[in-house]
Amino acid sequence: MFGRLHVVPRLREFFTRYPGIAVELLMSERLVNLIEDGVDVAIHNGELKDSSLISRKFAATPVITVATPNYLANTASPRVPSIWTR
Repeated sequence: MFGRLHVVPRLREFFTRYPGIAVELLMSERLVNLIEDGVDVAIHNGELKDSSLISRKFAATPVITVATPNYLANTASPRVPSIWTR
């Protein structure tokens, strides 16, 4: 979703500005190994754990927590958001 909202709309301007550059755009939720996967540029949403990489803020995305009424009726309502890891 991030790519569709923030990357794809900027491609036309990018290609107009840099017509000689070819781009292979891959969108995935998996973490990539830049070296092993042969990736020149990556956009990562979240904390950057490898401090040897150079990062620039590209866009901000709001985070919201939602639940269906059925879920809340059958489960205790959360008091604080829990953070999960993949």
